[in-house]
Amino acid sequence: MSDVIDQKRWGICGFVSVLNGLRAAGQLTKLTGGGSTEMSLKEIQTRLYAEIVAYLKYLVFMESPLVAQIEDITRICSPKGTPKRNIQQIILFIEERLRKIAASHGSNESSLEGHMRALIGGEKDNNITVAMTPDSLVDYMRWAGVQNAAHLNITTTMNTSDNLLAYTNCIIGLGERPGPDSPYNGLEHWIYVDRNGVLNNWGQKTSLMPGTDSTALFGSWAKFITHVIRMA
Repeated sequence: MSDVIDQKRWGICGFVSVLNGLRAAGQLTKLTGGGSTEMSLKEIQTRLYAEIVAYLKYLVFMESPLVAQIEDITRICSPKGTPKRNIQQIILFIEERLRKIAASHGSNESSLEGHMRALIGGEKDNNITVAMTPDSLVDYMRWAGVQNAAHLNITTTMNTSDNLLAYTNCIIGLGERPGPDSPYNGLEHWIYVDRNGVLNNWGQKTSLMPGTDSTALFGSWAKFITHVIRMA
């Protein structure tokens, strides 16, 4: 497994980008033996959907207006042919599968990890998309302990390595068709660029080199930087 959290697709890229940032800062820990130790990549990967459902349940409990935002952008960004679920349906879907996985494989860490990764990479009816708007991503970051998270409200710019390198230790939104008529400025995907200018995306780390265009990094669709959220 690569040394970065792997969501396998962009359906939960906002959560994964934040967790990669927290991991880079050494802020993902667990209590062991009366103290705290850093969580391993396998442990983070296995607990990924538990983290997502915990935050979604918090929003529902608080009757947050962000629920409507997340449902809206999730509807827009869900891959063609996959189920369109509201937040309550997403919560129930995840919890049902987590219970089944725990009941069948809870005593076998290796089996549990494999089934959790299969859930992350689900297809068709098993596909889970939880897209995040800039406002909801900032809220999740603060909920996760990033108190200084801030939406920088940048001017939309071309997605090149040089422009990405201007925003280290940031969660960066990408899209193909930004503009006032595009929902959320055409936002389609979130990535994380660490303090050293290393791109964390789709389970891989890529050192950004000056002069590289978006096609070399992402393919033809991610032409623009649409949003930047500073972690600290």
